[in-house]
Amino acid sequence: MTVIKEEYISDDITAHDLLPLSFLKKTRYTGEKGKMRFLMEKSSLQTGEGAEETKLRVCVWPEPFAYDRTEEDLKQDSYFEFSDSGIEEAIKWLNTKLHEF
Repeated sequence: MTVIKEEYISDDITAHDLLPLSFLKKTRYTGEKGKMRFLMEKSSLQTGEGAEETKLRVCVWPEPFAYDRTEEDLKQDSYFEFSDSGIEEAIKWLNTKLHEF
C-alpha cells in the first residue's frame, strides 16, 4: 500500500509539483493542473542599452492543447527572477491563474 503524505495533496501548485532551478537552466518544463497548462523556462530579456537579463518565463494557457498547438492570444506570460525566490513568486502567480481557469 502506498502512503501519500498530506503535504503533497493540494488543489494548488506547490514546489513539489515543479522541477528545481538546476533543471530549468537546461530545458523547459511543462505541466498541467486542473484545466490549466503551464510552461516554465529560462529566458533572456533585453534591458536598456542592449544588456541582457536572465529571467524565469512562466506561461499559462487553457487545456486541451499543448503549447505549440495553442493560439497565441490564449497564452499569458509572466517573468520572474531566475532564482529560488523567483520560483516561489511564480508558484503564487500560477495559483492565481489556476483559480481563473
